Amino acid sequence: MAKRTWWQRPKLRIDEETDRERKATWLELFFDLYFVVVIAELAHHLAAHP
Repeated sequence: MAKRTWWQRPKLRIDEETDRERKATWLELFFDLYFVVVIAELAHHLAAHP
């Protein structure tokens, strides 16, 4: 079984030319959710105090 590293150097993904389907990792989904919550909280604060 190959050792899986959580933190690795980012690499450019150029999978558009191939027919492979790219799946998001759990870390990418977590950060997407984090940014949604930050934007929602910021919007809520700005709506209450224009």
